[in-house]
Amino acid sequence: MAQIARMRCAWVGGGVVGPGLSTFYSTTTTTGFPAAIRAFFEAVKSQLHTGTTITVPNSGDLITVETGELAGTWSESSGGGVTTTSGAGMFVQGVGARVAWTTDGINAGRRVRGSTFLVPMDGDTYDTTGLFLSGAVAILQAAADGLAGSGVDLQIYSPPKTHRDALGNRVIDRDGQTQNLLSGNVPQSISWLRSRRT
Repeated sequence: MAQIARMRCAWVGGGVVGPGLSTFYSTTTTTGFPAAIRAFFEAVKSQLHTGTTITVPNSGDLITVETGELAGTWSESSGGGVTTTSGAGMFVQGVGARVAWTTDGINAGRRVRGSTFLVPMDGDTYDTTGLFLSGAVAILQAAADGLAGSGVDLQIYSPPKTHRDALGNRVIDRDGQTQNLLSGNVPQSISWLRSRRT
């Protein structure tokens, strides 16, 4: 069975409600995974509300793609670290920007997509209509382009679809799968999470 490396980046700060988390996936043959993710957050930190810290680890879990079960750990010697955001203005709580990651894969008859939410954005990134200023979008888009083109084999992971049988056993109805992350697009309109799933 195939394995995939999972990275969980924790967000902490006055503008973060509850435990903030950004999750990324890469193939196990990738090197430079932490450095690429850290560079992404460093590139957008001026657009995020001041005082938020995002921790990019140098290690994480290995996941069995088909089952979603833990299979071990991965680690690199360097590249991660803490990014501290530096936007200067106020912020709107609970909403922000989103990078919509694209793939060329299809799962269960639907195009596979991924998202990274950037919340809270600095108040100076909004125009008077509530949309993001074009300059802010350009900075976020350049960061997304940089991550997609970093040479790290980033993946979008679709977990397996499961149910519990009459005895409470976990049954897999559809295997998990991964798709190559091809590019990212940053909408000008605000986004928000509709669930707490990560």
